[in-house]
Amino acid sequence: MALPRARATTRGFHWCRTPWRAGYRFSARRALGERLRELRRDAGLSGVALASAADWQGSKVSKIEHGRQTPTEADIHKWCRWCRADYAEPDQAPATNFVIHDRKVVLVETVAAELTITRPSEIALYEKSFALLAAQAVHGAAARALIGAALTIRTESGDAGAPG
Repeated sequence: MALPRARATTRGFHWCRTPWRAGYRFSARRALGERLRELRRDAGLSGVALASAADWQGSKVSKIEHGRQTPTEADIHKWCRWCRADYAEPDQAPATNFVIHDRKVVLVETVAAELTITRPSEIALYEKSFALLAAQAVHGAAARALIGAALTIRTESGDAGAPG
């Protein structure tokens, strides 16, 4: 049994069995694993079938899906390819808000938590996402025209007061 470690907080020290950051990493791994499991099930593949097709050990799929092993970027690409889910590959923009600070830290806002990412390989993923979003951005007169067209369509359809 590990000895408890102290973590400084604004109210003093908080005792926990693992460093507080480990909980966030585990939650992120578990959430990723759950999403990958959904992709596998939607493709109609068993864990054994996916492991065999991807040339992995039989337990790797289970470990990733339950958050006990962090998949590499190559693992995710293979997973998505074998599950015929190219749209879900990590080169596409994440479905969360994020802020990049000095190419050293990325703050990711999810529905339930805020994550701080410092691993260079993960920061590179968010840099790719930012570049993708920046390329799709519309500015100035083009943005005003796009918003005007959306408002016109919304007004004509009678949705002027409806949210979102």
